[in-house]
Amino acid sequence: RFKEAFVSDDAKLALLLALGLVGLWAVLRQILALSLGNYPDLQKKASILAYLATALIPTMVLSITGFAAIHNLTEESTPRKRMLEEAPGAIWACRMQITYQAFSLISAITVGKPINSPQMILHHIGAGLIGLLSLAPYVQTYSVFYGGFVELSNIPLTYIDLCKEWPYLRRQFPTLFDINRIVFAFVFIFLRNILWPYYTLKMCYDLYVLKDEIPMPVILGTSFCIVSLTTLQFVWGRMIILMVYRSVSSLLSDKTPASTKTDSKEQ
Repeated sequence: RFKEAFVSDDAKLALLLALGLVGLWAVLRQILALSLGNYPDLQKKASILAYLATALIPTMVLSITGFAAIHNLTEESTPRKRMLEEAPGAIWACRMQITYQAFSLISAITVGKPINSPQMILHHIGAGLIGLLSLAPYVQTYSVFYGGFVELSNIPLTYIDLCKEWPYLRRQFPTLFDINRIVFAFVFIFLRNILWPYYTLKMCYDLYVLKDEIPMPVILGTSFCIVSLTTLQFVWGRMIILMVYRSVSSLLSDKTPASTKTDSKEQ
């Protein structure tokens, strides 16, 4: 049934949706390239700007579908139910996660920097493979978290990335930029550095309990993907803690009275 998941109707639908996102990205790229003719610096970034706008669609869908199926994580269940049975309402999170990762992988190869780092490529491949396996059904309860509402952190991140590519927004709305960074950091750390390792340990326990029922290649593949993805969360978490420190310092600096700043300079 794990082999069949890769050629199932759900997998085909997910890949078809990914191609639809690629098509939308291509259209937006052309529109931006034509409309930004008077802004050559921005025109050069039409591809990445179109990618950010397009990627926001699956990000929001995953956040919504994840929250809609959150009851799978909170209700009482067994390792077998969490790992090998369908989770009500989780199928769209499973499909859309495959769509998102396939689209992101194609975009990373096509656009290049800054979205083609080795860490991001590994993330797309690992998350996409687990998404495909989830159609067996497999780990669908956990997919509600890993492939669903954990993507909530990417919503404020999209605005941050947009400001990096379009510095004008950051200059015009510096407070909004810093607030987004702080919100992103807290959501990321809570979801990906606190809840994520908790569910990882729980899944590893379930894998051990069901080791005689799940094929060993699937167990090894799942373990590799989840450990790799968990490691990435902590690598990114460290970077984000440093980022939020700078943002808080910037906000506090902006609120410092001008007279105080002047006095400090004079001293």
